[in-house]
Amino acid sequence: RTVSDRVDMKWKLYRIIAGRRDGLCSAIGYLGNRQIASAVEPTIEEAVARIKAELDDRSDQLNRPRVDGVPDVAEFREALDSLEPAFSKELAALLAVHRRQPEGEAKLADLARAADLGLDAVLTEYTRLGKRMAAVLDFHAPVDGAVELPSAILTFALPAAGHDGAARTLRLRPQVLAAFGEQDREGRRRRVER
Repeated sequence: RTVSDRVDMKWKLYRIIAGRRDGLCSAIGYLGNRQIASAVEPTIEEAVARIKAELDDRSDQLNRPRVDGVPDVAEFREALDSLEPAFSKELAALLAVHRRQPEGEAKLADLARAADLGLDAVLTEYTRLGKRMAAVLDFHAPVDGAVELPSAILTFALPAAGHDGAARTLRLRPQVLAAFGEQDREGRRRRVER
């Protein structure tokens, strides 16, 4: 949308804000709340086009290391950083509990109890997250007919080894668990720098 020489738009995983100020046209690309690119050009359209090109290059670089079509740690990190500002407090609580379990493995019933939610609420939150991740990553996990979970959840978690879908024990994908670890390290680094 453009409002009196101001642009605020989504572009893939990113948000672009552009406008005119003091005779200059600038655009800034954000990943979640973090600024990752900026440009100054003669027109707003040119500044937005330059940011789009930079963000497309960034996205292309991230998509290259996929093994068997599965996003790698950097790509999941980018998706999490992009989506996290919109997480509900329930989803944030669930993921905080789940990512701290050994090897990211937890029973859905235990997650529900720890986050003070019902099992249906856990499935709803995780299904929403899976759909959003699938959309921003352009990744749709293969579905095994024996798994009794909403297929969108398989975007970021899998039934734990030795458990069928009916047991409802999930293990976060190793790439997702590692992406959370990177976020944690980055958060600690930022707190130390303050």
